[in-house]
Amino acid sequence: GGTGEKFQDLFEAQIDKKGKWSTPTPMPDPLNGEVNEGAATLDRKANEMYFTRCGFDKNRVNTCAVFYTKRKGQTWEIPIEVHLGPDSFTYGHPNLAPDGQTLYFTSDMTGTLGGKDIWMAKYDKKKRDWGTAENLGPVINTELDEMFPHIADDGTLYFSSKGHIGMGGMDIFKSKNDGNKWDEPVNMR
Repeated sequence: GGTGEKFQDLFEAQIDKKGKWSTPTPMPDPLNGEVNEGAATLDRKANEMYFTRCGFDKNRVNTCAVFYTKRKGQTWEIPIEVHLGPDSFTYGHPNLAPDGQTLYFTSDMTGTLGGKDIWMAKYDKKKRDWGTAENLGPVINTELDEMFPHIADDGTLYFSSKGHIGMGGMDIFKSKNDGNKWDEPVNMR
């Protein structure tokens, strides 16, 4: 409403055998709605998707949430909200780790060091739900915003930060976890 622009939607493109991408097309219903959708992550088989959906209501504080959907033939099931913490906070930028059992995301919920922090939750197979979210701590998170986490196959965390020393804005950093702690983030320049 403020900019006159359309809300963001999820799109997809295919890559052919020659490495050329097709023209992006909007994802099929019911993924795109009357609000903003974006920051999607897929499991290894591309059958399950987590994405950010941000509501818009002139009469209340607007927040974002992580949604989950599963492939159903040529389309997707109706997305459901993933409960990652109290609903009065914002959750977004999900990234499913290669193990498919760890979800990294951004939130401003209680326990942040300031702004938005990167959190993780492990999937509890018995409860068939995500466990209690854990803040990645002060090596990764600062008093400003950390967002857009991505875990590579080798376990390296890539993310954007306004708080770590960089060139300004949301520089991209990387860090590795040895199983006990995160390495000091390195600016990707």
